[in-house]
Amino acid sequence: MKYYPSGWQSMLEMAKNNMRKHVALVNAFPRRDTDLKEATLILNNTITEYLQIEGNTLETGCYV
Repeated sequence: MKYYPSGWQSMLEMAKNNMRKHVALVNAFPRRDTDLKEATLILNNTITEYLQIEGNTLETGCYV
């Protein structure tokens, strides 16, 4: 993750923690073929949540 700008690094850390919570509480053994949609939804929700926190922005570029 060191290649991402600082805003994206912070957001991705939040997303990793949110996914870890999901795995611990909801689906302890996710399967790639069936649960990738859940991971995508968690990532999208985390981006929205991150941008709602005052002062947080995500740098634009090829990863947006």
